[in-house]
Amino acid sequence: MGTYDFDDSIGSDYTWKSFGDELIATADLDPVYVMLAEADHLLSESMLKRFLLAYWCFYHCGVAAHIAESKDFYKTMWRAIRETWPRGTERRYFYGLRAKGTIAYLVGAGAPERIVDDMCNHDDFQSSQKVIMAYEGFGPLVGWKVADMAERVLGYDVDFSNSTLDAYVDPRQGAALIKFGDWRHPISDDELEDVCYDMESYFMAKHNAPPLYDRRVNIQEIKTILCKHKDLHKGAYFMGKDTREVRFYMEGWGDLSEELRKFLPPDIHPKRKQHLDIHDG
Repeated sequence: MGTYDFDDSIGSDYTWKSFGDELIATADLDPVYVMLAEADHLLSESMLKRFLLAYWCFYHCGVAAHIAESKDFYKTMWRAIRETWPRGTERRYFYGLRAKGTIAYLVGAGAPERIVDDMCNHDDFQSSQKVIMAYEGFGPLVGWKVADMAERVLGYDVDFSNSTLDAYVDPRQGAALIKFGDWRHPISDDELEDVCYDMESYFMAKHNAPPLYDRRVNIQEIKTILCKHKDLHKGAYFMGKDTREVRFYMEGWGDLSEELRKFLPPDIHPKRKQHLDIHDG
């Protein structure tokens, strides 16, 4: 639970195709998803749902595991708020009155397992968002994450064909980088859609989607590739960064966290990039 030293030694010499290929090949696309899928035999259905709800609140796997395995889920959540346990970047504003309001709303909504079922058991993306965003503190960004993990981790058949990336800043900027060479360049909805179409056409022809590998890559994975491609060019990402950070930040958070972190993908140092042949196999 110390401070992670960010390693930005890698350059931005990827094309969007080679970058996406390697994200999928190294499993750094979504290492948390891979971890949970590989640890499926370790987690009861109830424990997995408790972990997911805590993760959606804190975006920190160590904190989520500690809350999930505690005897009193909500009491431990209140403690996490009171003692300002760490949050992931995507939940960097989950403090103070905002966090207290979310936890109070969840307590009123019932058991964590029931809440996860309510959020996740939907046939399509738009239907899921109406339910998820009715929960206090669950906006569009976490709403996408919940629906994505419902489909990829819990195995619900959530259809994302009625979803778009129009409302999300990071993938828009990633698409602008691809189309114009500058992530700050304005990009229209039609131009964004064209970039997504080209990316889906390329990656669908080559890859199944982790961690279940039961369907072809689609807009869900394209969103992640766009976000990380932009971060790479801003100097905020290197290949394998997410896996290494998740493993580091899960240390010291209890038995469940220690067990789960064993199922993260292999640690990929950025220097290994030059030795990976993403076309093998």
